Amino acid sequence: TLSIHSFPTRRSSDLIFVKEQVKALISVGVEPIVFFPYDSSIEEGKIKKFHEEGVTVYRANTYYLSNSKFSQIYSIFKSIKFMKKIIKENNIKLIHSHVCYPSGFVAAIYCKYYNIPYVITEHMSRIGEFVKKKYNKKLFNFAYSNAKKVITVSSSLKEDLNNFGFKFNSEIIHNVVNTDKFYLREKKSYKNSFNIIFIGSMEKTEVKGLQYFIPALSKFIYNKDRKSTRLNS
Repeated sequence: TLSIHSFPTRRSSDLIFVKEQVKALISVGVEPIVFFPYDSSIEEGKIKKFHEEGVTVYRANTYYLSNSKFSQIYSIFKSIKFMKKIIKENNIKLIHSHVCYPSGFVAAIYCKYYNIPYVITEHMSRIGEFVKKKYNKKLFNFAYSNAKKVITVSSSLKEDLNNFGFKFNSEIIHNVVNTDKFYLREKKSYKNSFNIIFIGSMEKTEVKGLQYFIPALSKFIYNKDRKSTRLNS
């Protein structure tokens, strides 16, 4: 199995779910190979092979041109070239792309010509921003419709994709929680103490809704006289 997307290092926890899934696959006897085509720490246009915590990881830098549109096109075809080499070296039988934009585009175009099945796991909630451009929407449609399976992490995300007009062989698999590390403790009552944690990205697009949550929290504190409420993010 070849997994396409970013892969965190020991110094980075970004998109840790990819690494956790790879570790879970290894635990059941599957030996996935990881391809990360957008690693800016690698020399432009080059690819390097690493062994990281028992995982074979190919890191490449394919996205570096000054014009974003041309860089995206170049990145797709450069990634396909690297994938051909990786798949031949490792006898890959299945490609798994985390998110469609742009990793799913790479998988779909490659598999169209080399007849290897691929699946897409869609985590991204910002697809509406990308499909405003016609060429992006065509690429999304091509990638989703030709995938053996499109896995969404929620029913609402599946509905969003359907509302954009995309048709695909779907399955919903929710994000999982390691209950050995994260679990509910016995509920305690605090009359005047209320702690809240916000978990999510804090991008300029504000897709996680923090701009709505903070004013609502302010009203809650005022109306309920929760003077010691604390928000952590």
